[in-house]
Amino acid sequence: MTLYIGVDFHPHQQTVSYCNTEHGEVEQISLAHNVELVRRFYEQFPKAVVGIEASCTAAWFEHLMNELRWSSFSAHKTLFAPHFNFQLFLKLQRALVT
Repeated sequence: MTLYIGVDFHPHQQTVSYCNTEHGEVEQISLAHNVELVRRFYEQFPKAVVGIEASCTAAWFEHLMNELRWSSFSAHKTLFAPHFNFQLFLKLQRALVT
């Protein structure tokens, strides 16, 4: 089962949403941009696909995803369809896990 992680990327922090595959619960966490702390957080997961919504430069984060050999894609929030509901997306992912 592929794990999908959504990241709302800001200049000094990021908000991460993901489905806990053990419990099937959607979890959300905010991380300050300390590269080593961010790396440790992401290393706890198996390989994942990471969607990054960023209105600023996220090159260091994309480089980290490449180092972890994870798939990632970036998009500016204006590229998302107005009806896109990430919480619904995570609920669907949780349903597939259970």
